[in-house]
Amino acid sequence: MPDPLQDLLTGIGSQLTGGVKTALKDRADQDPFFWARDIMGNEAVFPERLTDEEAGDWVKLFEYIYSFGKPGGVVNGVLNSSRNTLKTTLLAGLMARFIGRDRNIRIYYCTNVHSLSLEMSRAVQHQLAHNEKIHEIYGRFEPEGAKQSVARGEDDDANWTQAHWTVKGRTKYLKEPTFTAGSVGKTAVGNHFDIIILDDCVDYENTKTAESINALIEWFKLVRSLRDKKSTYGPGGCTLVVGTRYEDGDLYGYLLGEVSDDKDQLWRQFTPLVLRAVENPECWSEVEQRFLDPVLNFPHILTEDIVNDERRGGAYHFSMQYQNECVPPGEAHFKREWFPVINAYDVPQGLRYYIFTDFAFGLDDANDRTALWTVGLDWERKAYCVDFDVGRWSLNERCTRTVDYAQKYDVSKIAIEQVVSNEGVKATIERLRDQRRLKFSIQEIGGRSTETKKLRITSLQPRFEQRRIFFVLRDSLDMIGIRKQFLPIAEDGMPAKTGEILREFLRFPKATHDDIPDALSDIDKIDQQTRTYYFGGCGRMASPQQMYGPTVVNGRVLFTEDFGLRRHTNATQTQQTGGNFWNRAAARFRGR
Repeated sequence: MPDPLQDLLTGIGSQLTGGVKTALKDRADQDPFFWARDIMGNEAVFPERLTDEEAGDWVKLFEYIYSFGKPGGVVNGVLNSSRNTLKTTLLAGLMARFIGRDRNIRIYYCTNVHSLSLEMSRAVQHQLAHNEKIHEIYGRFEPEGAKQSVARGEDDDANWTQAHWTVKGRTKYLKEPTFTAGSVGKTAVGNHFDIIILDDCVDYENTKTAESINALIEWFKLVRSLRDKKSTYGPGGCTLVVGTRYEDGDLYGYLLGEVSDDKDQLWRQFTPLVLRAVENPECWSEVEQRFLDPVLNFPHILTEDIVNDERRGGAYHFSMQYQNECVPPGEAHFKREWFPVINAYDVPQGLRYYIFTDFAFGLDDANDRTALWTVGLDWERKAYCVDFDVGRWSLNERCTRTVDYAQKYDVSKIAIEQVVSNEGVKATIERLRDQRRLKFSIQEIGGRSTETKKLRITSLQPRFEQRRIFFVLRDSLDMIGIRKQFLPIAEDGMPAKTGEILREFLRFPKATHDDIPDALSDIDKIDQQTRTYYFGGCGRMASPQQMYGPTVVNGRVLFTEDFGLRRHTNATQTQQTGGNFWNRAAARFRGR
């Protein structure tokens, strides 16, 4: 005889258990931090609360990763965060959550070496096969007979290999596995995925040369093409690139827009997040070998002792791996505040104009570009950069552009490097000059082959530090000035670091390309025979502006003393760098 009381209690217990499971599932779906910490069992390493006070920038890291693939979240992302900030741990939890909520999902996970991808595969497999909390929420995932199938070496849906595996309970027929492990240099041709995650694919080996960096970028483009364009994720598939910096212009730099190429704008589709360990790295003391009062962005993981120990290993290593900056602040040759910008109406009249060039002959993305500076010099040889252009052009196009600028600004000279490869450039410019009946001369700069490019560019540093060079903003009529694409302005009125000009200057000498500063490096070249400047100033004050200098710099009115501009100065300019030494010495001797 059935016991009515027992049946009643059993029914009540089932309802209570079902209610608890539903509440647990709802919380796991709605609270990713609860999922990552409590369900995945990361209590030991994760903070107790997801707050700015306790977790710092790790809050941004966590929220960014768990917004990936989510409706209205990150579709294509590039994430740079310091070493040891639990990026891979978060990714493991994210992928387990993806699979728990959608058994039809297809994930492609890649790292720099295949063995590390297999480790991640085993970690996610283990959670899905043995985590009772996940089973309580989503059920079981391991196919029946999976262990026996692996032991027999069979390759079917029941086989949970390390390289690829499929969970049970799919409602769609899909040829791709649930999870596929890959590595750099290899692509799963013919497969299509909903989610592609590239974790620490950039390393020391694939950033040794420009060729290896470009090869990695091309591999990335092939991998990204494996996204299923019909996927509901995105839609059209999602891609996430995660890691730390190794070299300027690497895959991360490419996706952050640091490698400029007018024909390749793929980086604009990616949502970036760059985090660093210490907010004020300039507080490092070389004497005490520690940070003095550092502001830590990951205080519960990267403690003061840890960042001090890592910084003792060298500024370059710490800057790359923990700050995600290619040039340590203390080693930068040029600073952002050394780039004063002025309006077109503040350019003095009567300047003597020149064009400084750095012609590049390769049209490939790996080659430097041709850079053209149009610069006016006043009677004190203060420089006003009134125009600029850069690009990869054919021989005829680069010569035509150069002569166009020469005609527009009535330049006196065009500077080109004295090398055999520039003979065709010189002949073409001379022909165009004669056709247009222009009067400029071509100044060939010799001796470049005997000096390093780094020394040439470094020689510009005193001029920049003394603020003896100004960058003219494009005017409203689009007639004079540097275009915004090359010199964008930040909210503080100073040039933004994202502009092409500042990007190469500030990242020198670690920048992949340095054609922009190299073109300007001839401005103070001296003729060794006459000991005079190749490019002299205008020789007289044609307007009061030449005495007082610009009135508005970086968007604010300033006194001339701010930039060391002299208000009362003899207008006579001596073109010789040393002047007449004996006459001056005799005058001092006579007490004049």
